[in-house]
Amino acid sequence: MKDSEVHLGENIRAIRRIKNMKQATLARQIGITQQAVSSMERTPHIGSRRLQKIARALDVTISSIWEFKETVVLKEINPVTKAILIDNIADLLLQKISKTA
Repeated sequence: MKDSEVHLGENIRAIRRIKNMKQATLARQIGITQQAVSSMERTPHIGSRRLQKIARALDVTISSIWEFKETVVLKEINPVTKAILIDNIADLLLQKISKTA
């Protein structure tokens, strides 16, 4: 996938949801408002400094955000948390399928 085709905001939203994190929590951790997180998740391009903060807050690598795949995110999550998040991933996949159908 080309960089121009990557929608970083959507990838961040998906990772945040998989990790069961609220926008307000992410906002607090990176020093912006919840409204700014909401706006950012609709933005395809995000600056490198902010992306570094987001990756740290989500406990993933920057490349995981760029090359978002549910399996990569799961690999980076604490094993105790994985079982809880499987349901969230299934829900996200169903949402993606229903949007494309």
